[in-house]
Amino acid sequence: IHSEAGKEALAYLEKRGLKKETMDEFRIGYALPEWDGLYNFLALKGYNSEMMEKAGLVLASTKTGKKKYFDRFRDRIMFPISDANGYIVGFTGRYLTPKENEGKYVNSPQTPIFDKSKILYGLDKAKVEIKKEGYAVLMEGQMDLIMSWQDGVKNAVASSGTALTKEQAKLLKRYALNLKMAFDMDSAGDTATKRGIDVVLQNGLNASIVRIPDGKDPADFVLSHGGELKSALEKSIPVMDYYFETALAKNDKSSLEGKKKISEEILPNIKKILNSVERYHWLDKLSNILNTDIKYLEEEMKNIKVGEDRSYGEKNIQKNVKSREVKRDDKIIASLISFLIKDPKNFPLLESSGFLSLIKEEKMEMEKIVSEDMLSLFDFFEKCVKIGEVSEMLNKSGEEEKTLLNPIIMQSEMIGENIDLASEINFLVKKIKNDILSEKRAEMHLKIKEAEAMGDHTLVEEHLKKLNEI
Repeated sequence: IHSEAGKEALAYLEKRGLKKETMDEFRIGYALPEWDGLYNFLALKGYNSEMMEKAGLVLASTKTGKKKYFDRFRDRIMFPISDANGYIVGFTGRYLTPKENEGKYVNSPQTPIFDKSKILYGLDKAKVEIKKEGYAVLMEGQMDLIMSWQDGVKNAVASSGTALTKEQAKLLKRYALNLKMAFDMDSAGDTATKRGIDVVLQNGLNASIVRIPDGKDPADFVLSHGGELKSALEKSIPVMDYYFETALAKNDKSSLEGKKKISEEILPNIKKILNSVERYHWLDKLSNILNTDIKYLEEEMKNIKVGEDRSYGEKNIQKNVKSREVKRDDKIIASLISFLIKDPKNFPLLESSGFLSLIKEEKMEMEKIVSEDMLSLFDFFEKCVKIGEVSEMLNKSGEEEKTLLNPIIMQSEMIGENIDLASEINFLVKKIKNDILSEKRAEMHLKIKEAEAMGDHTLVEEHLKKLNEI
């Protein structure tokens, strides 16, 4: 990284705020752009081709009729991944400039010594500090972890952009029972946090949630607010407060629809609480927020079937099979994913068409036409596209995701080669946009009727104006 060839990579890292001693501590490097630079170097050292391939360092091609090897990592900033004992078992490579048919990040594949589901980035450096502090900080990205370490938070680990696994949770449990989760606060990060909470609680860890100020990820926050991360960690909130906070942020508690959405999000989590006093505390809080008698919330909660037990107690309660809610545009999202699995290069169409921003900006309307499961699956798929691991989705997915993904992958395999994928994707995006407008129109018609029933002509006029705008 400090060579002439690596000067561009060095400049990028310095711009991100990394100091030389931090780069050296984490052994950050640079892979040359040559197709076979590492292969030739290792061959001169006496390593055979099969061993290099087995280690995930090179790939084999037979396009010319003869097996030829080339480097997996080329022109990339390299982050070595170590196991808990400090032995390097894999790598993550980040591109400096976008590459055709390649994601921003390339990771080592599964090898005899590297199983991503059992590795936590930075644990080798953090384990002593975790025991000392009595808690671990879990982050999503490697840069988040490195910048936090540089800022003095040395009891942090990273899941390297994937959902937390039960193996990783059990690994953390060896060092501390308390975990503070500091994931990015975008929609994908929110989904990852909620998935992580389930895994953490299932495996007997105590979780709290860190809300990074200004909605930044930890790396960006450290860059702009050096020395303040520890203070943010001290303000972590209990899991149930986090569920309340996120549900109230995206739903209107004064409307009937909003009250239903808030209760649908929060009640299943209250039901998982074993302690009746604690359960009543949260029901009472929800009752006050929604201005609804607690008996109606208790009645509604009785009808809720929770999935695999994720209680806050020491013992398990009976497991129930989660019945999946299906909404009208679930098939459209499934088809969209299948077309993009067929050819991920079309993913930028979702950006240029405004679909990705639409999901965030029109979250309430999207949740009316697409189920929570399918929205979560799309978030998961989007992450896999961004890190260039669409082909490894099933390996990275949980059981619920596998159930949804398997038929979608089969659907993608049945798509004919003569299908115009770009046109199909644009058609589906347009269909979802129209359905969102339909939802908005229906909601406005309802508000007009309510205003007419109250005899509020001024409000009727306001709603009619908004309806015309839609």
